[in-house]
Amino acid sequence: MESNCMIIGIGGATCAGKTTIANELHAKIPESIVIHQDDYYYPIGSPNLEYIEEVGHYNWDVISAINTDKLINEIHSVIQNVKKNQKRVIFIEGHLIFNIKELNSLLTKKYFLTVSKENSRYRRNTRKYKRYVEKYFDKYAWPSYEFYKERTFRCFEDLKFFKLELKKILFRIMIFLLLGINTVDHIGVALAKEDEIEDEVVDVDNEDVQEAVLGTEDTENIELKDTGSVHANLYLLFTKPTFPSISNIELPAGKQVEFLVGFTNKGGLEFTIETLDASFRYPMDFNYHIQNFSTIQYDRTVPPGYQATLSYSFVPADSFAGRPFGLSINLAYKDEFGTQFYEKVYNETVNIIEVEEGLDGETFFLYVFLGAGVVLLLVIGQQFLYSVGKKRVGGTNKKQNPQLETGTKKKDDIDYEWVPKQMLKNFNKSPKVPKINKPLAAKPRKVKRTAGFDG
Repeated sequence: MESNCMIIGIGGATCAGKTTIANELHAKIPESIVIHQDDYYYPIGSPNLEYIEEVGHYNWDVISAINTDKLINEIHSVIQNVKKNQKRVIFIEGHLIFNIKELNSLLTKKYFLTVSKENSRYRRNTRKYKRYVEKYFDKYAWPSYEFYKERTFRCFEDLKFFKLELKKILFRIMIFLLLGINTVDHIGVALAKEDEIEDEVVDVDNEDVQEAVLGTEDTENIELKDTGSVHANLYLLFTKPTFPSISNIELPAGKQVEFLVGFTNKGGLEFTIETLDASFRYPMDFNYHIQNFSTIQYDRTVPPGYQATLSYSFVPADSFAGRPFGLSINLAYKDEFGTQFYEKVYNETVNIIEVEEGLDGETFFLYVFLGAGVVLLLVIGQQFLYSVGKKRVGGTNKKQNPQLETGTKKKDDIDYEWVPKQMLKNFNKSPKVPKINKPLAAKPRKVKRTAGFDG
């Protein structure tokens, strides 16, 4: 930057008085130059502009809506046209100027003006310009301001932060006038005197108009909450198991759970996705960790207008079955200025359930032992019945003698009806044969042998 030029940046909230202050300073400081950020928006219809269908309005509160190359070239052109023996003060005003990388290296001083949301909305209502839409302010303009303000505080240590009424800001301008500033050196003296009174705090009844001028040390103590960028959209999809919605989720204990996280860069800056982590929390107090899962490092760059998809998996412990836990899924990423974001992708209570499978090892062996017991009982029963039956059959055989067929003993017991009549006649005519008794067989006689007998 040329030593004979002082470039002062005036940024801050929409309708905070940036243009008014820049114009007043330009009017009172001789040979000063003022450059307005709004003069470098892309024209309507340009592909660089984002049209929001929801509100029927272009998004003018992102860096991508500004022709930054044209703005930087204009500043360099002004600096080059300043002669070596001249002193110049250049004022650059706009609500996004501190988020243009090439411009920040040129600024000598940086001043940031803030205003409450209610006052900003009121001032926008009093202005009749084409960019004003009520829904646009609440959903896009103000969230964008808060996003860029947080990043500005983190990135710049030499930033001077103002929260005061417009008339008090104009009082600061009068310091320049009373000192008769007409050179860069005098500007430096005036700024030094202004810094001396920046430590003063004026007590007023209305907090919205209370002056709270902070230096570098004050901005470092600002508490920054874990939040995401307004220019990034995150999506969550469970793939194993699948759910129709991400509310009232039941996860299986001891089984792998898989999900995808979608990241959409809808702004004009480049984002870098750093890490993705998940953990189980105590459902009554999410600050108490129950089980931490691995933190996955990605380091994936997502240019403006692009999307990225991240995969993650974890396994709930078996001992968690039947209990509710808080599931916290967080994504860490940063923009090209190095501003860190830690956004909660999912932060709700889930139920861990026990999986009822068809057949596992424990159930299988249980069925095997039950089958073996049944078979053993059947064998014992069969042996018992067989032994009892055998005893009964054996006892009956000993008491009863077997019956023998002896034939017909009496003549009257003979049934002659089945014998042909002719055979009966012939039988009656045949002579009777006398009964002959068989001679008894002689029994052999035992002969007593004596010694010397040779029979």
